[in-house]
Amino acid sequence: INYNFISQKYNRYKLISEIIVCAPYAAIYVDKIIDQTLIEKDIKRRKFISMTEDTSLNKNISVNTAETLISDSKKKFNEVIINCPGAIGAQIGNSCTVYDSILGTIKNLNIYEIDYVLNQDAEFTEFTLLEG
Repeated sequence: INYNFISQKYNRYKLISEIIVCAPYAAIYVDKIIDQTLIEKDIKRRKFISMTEDTSLNKNISVNTAETLISDSKKKFNEVIINCPGAIGAQIGNSCTVYDSILGTIKNLNIYEIDYVLNQDAEFTEFTLLEG
């Protein structure tokens, strides 16, 4: 697909290397989830979460949530925004590869957000792509 504009940015501030989990209804920290690969890259960003019970779903927010948060932070680290002329039929979650003469080939991307604009001046589709 042809494009008018492409940008890539690394969101280092979105990476989380350590999550501390607090017990529900207490001020006791019961678990620590660490991503050693990020620590070795000198990324030291902590997040504190508390395990709470969602009574509507009878579901505990726990260590699995912490692991998911770390995984999601890695996905949001490398963000590619691409602007394509016209209306492009695609869906959030579709996988794609970008071929650019300056950025090179960027594989393993998924569509995270789609913005379609149609006005008196232009028609284009803008995609936000994150690593899958």
